Parts: sequence; structure tokens; C-alpha cells
Amino acid sequence: MTARRRRVCLLVAATALLAGAVAAFAPSARTGPARGALRAGDTLAAGGSSAGGSGAGGSGGGGAVGGSSASRSRPSLSVVTLGDSVPAGANCSCPPFGDVYGALLTEHRGQPANVHNFGIDGQTSATLKAELSAGGSPEAQAIAGADIVTITVGANDFDESLVDSPACADLSCYHGDLAALRGNLTAVISAVRRLAPGRAPTILVTGYWNVFLDGAVGASHGSAYQHGSDRLTVAANLII
Repeated sequence: MTARRRRVCLLVAATALLAGAVAAFAPSARTGPARGALRAGDTLAAGGSSAGGSGAGGSGGGGAVGGSSASRSRPSLSVVTLGDSVPAGANCSCPPFGDVYGALLTEHRGQPANVHNFGIDGQTSATLKAELSAGGSPEAQAIAGADIVTITVGANDFDESLVDSPACADLSCYHGDLAALRGNLTAVISAVRRLAPGRAPTILVTGYWNVFLDGAVGASHGSAYQHGSDRLTVAANLII
């Protein structure tokens, strides 16, 4: 599977899973507060998703995803996408994930969505944590007014060269990275909450279809690579 096709699959997987989260925002599905049934910190383990931006990272600019004239007359939803090359849309000739998700929100809630994409190619959980620690950063400012924040990060935390090593068959060489991912991701979610005091944006955390290569490309690296990559992906998604 080529990198381009892989990202298309990631987009489809995440969009399908997050569609369930969108339904929770529909008026007919509300069972709790007016902001919807999902609360800040809710976690969805989904296939990684592709969002707009350049290979070097998203611009962070907001793009309104419109709908009917009735939906445009209602206040827009602010959606912030954070993470790595998956939300950045690197190597993907496909609709930006944020736009797809925004369109789903518009369809189910009858409100336009204003998407702010801060995905960066090569982003790690540690660098995302550091960015959110800078209170005056563009990400921090966007989160302060966000209704929904999506986070896709962690795949770049791992050294791909170790995945097919016999010494790493039990993933022991990744135990430190997995522990760090758990801590960093917890800190990222806490930072999002801290940056939006009193607003309580819904936080959606997506997992990965595969943290490395899969399909025909992955198979070309051998069975040890495939098995190691699959095991590591499962371990990472359990944390996410």
C-alpha cells in the first residue's frame, strides 16, 4: 500500500468512527447538557485521520464548512485539530479530515463548523505537549475558543528501525516510549482543558490504523516487520 493510499484508508477509518461521535451532538441524541452527550476528555480509538495542511504542518487558519442557509444562520462550531502528519494531511491527495468532520457536524447539528488545523508533519507527543505549554501560541489561542478538539499523535514517538529486531519481539524496547506517550498524552489533554477554562470543549483522541507501514508496503519489509508493527500499533492504541 502506498503512503497516499494508506492515508486515504486512515481518513475513511477515522471519519467512520468519529461519525458516531458527531451523532452525539445531534439534537435528537442529546441526553445531558446542551453541549452534547460527549464531555471533555472522552476518548475514541480510531484509525488515524487526515486533515488539511501542508506537508510541513497546517497553517492553523480557520475554514468555515458551510451547509444550508438555515445552518449558516446559527452560530458556528469551532473545531481545532492537533497532531502529526495525519491531521496535517501530508502525502495525501484527499479531502482534509477537518473539512470532512466539519461537514458531518454541520449535517447532524445544523451548524457550520470553523476548522483550525494545527497538524505538523513529524509531530511527537512530546513536541505537542511543549507547544501547548506556551500559553501565547496560536494553538493555545484557538483552543481557548474551541467547541471540539481532535488529537492524533504518538506514531512519531517510536523508532521504526527496531520494530523487526528479534530483541524487540516482546516490545520491550518500546516500553519506555509507550510510558512516555501515556504521560505526554495525559498532559496534552490536561493542557487543552486548562486553555479553555469554563468552556469544556469535547476532546476526541484518535488512534492509528498502523503506526508504521502496512499493506503491500509493510509486507515488503517482511513478516517480522508486519507482526512487530501490528503489535506496537495495538499497544499504542490501548494507551490512546
